[in-house]
Amino acid sequence: MAIVRKVSVLLLAVFLMPVTPIAAAGQKVVLMECAAAGEKQNYDCVVELSDKESGAAVLHAEFRVRAEMPSMAGAHRAEPVVVQEYGQGRYGFRIALKKYGEWAITLDFSKPERDRVVKNMMFGEDHVSLLARHAQGRKHKKHSIAVMVHDAYVRATPPGQRNAAAYFVLRNNAKSDVRLVSVKSDVAEVAEPHSHVMDEGMMKMRRVEYIDIPAEGETVLQPGGLHIMLMGLVKQLQPGEYVSLEFQFDNGQKQTMRVPVKMIVGMSMTSGHDKKKHKHKHQHQQD
Repeated sequence: MAIVRKVSVLLLAVFLMPVTPIAAAGQKVVLMECAAAGEKQNYDCVVELSDKESGAAVLHAEFRVRAEMPSMAGAHRAEPVVVQEYGQGRYGFRIALKKYGEWAITLDFSKPERDRVVKNMMFGEDHVSLLARHAQGRKHKKHSIAVMVHDAYVRATPPGQRNAAAYFVLRNNAKSDVRLVSVKSDVAEVAEPHSHVMDEGMMKMRRVEYIDIPAEGETVLQPGGLHIMLMGLVKQLQPGEYVSLEFQFDNGQKQTMRVPVKMIVGMSMTSGHDKKKHKHKHQHQQD
């Protein structure tokens, strides 16, 4: 009986052991900085990944982010979020916390290898800082990326369709206005910012020269409003695929990210201005 009890305890201990990553932690350098996103207890974060040995940027990594308050384990957790790649080893995400204080931010990697990295950070109303034991002598600074792109996706297309639209949220962490002045894509000959306006009782789509993002604010690109038209598609865009979008801002910032292709529920892929014959009146936005 005693032997059975010992075996049971041993098995229980095995199942309760912490998960060990397949790839040993430390193969890459993970730097993370966050800033208040404008909404209470919401934060925009940037993660920079580089190879520990070569120093080269880690591209096309895939990982999810979750958060928990160490002082109240299990009581206060944030909903897991998926990051978006900005290019050059940079990734971004927005996370909504439940209260101010110390949070353990866990990055669970599935690519390029399974790994787990935890960063303990102190989140306040208007400031975020790494705790001393995790800072490793690096002074925390405010976002090096002024504008962050969130929730980006491109509408899927049926065979033969030559146009599509891209939607996303632009968050400006800077204290001055910033403009999105151009967009390029690897799947379209032309990418242009467009808007829907009411003209003589009819909804029309028109090109705009730029898209403004207010200081410490957001601009939302969504169906029926501002969006990026992708014209002259080089292939059909199917749900589950990824396309590349390159954003250029008037402050000199440029970033490239991989954006998923999605089917918009309740909206036909052949409706509106996405039809093969794309006709619209161009109107340049003036200062």
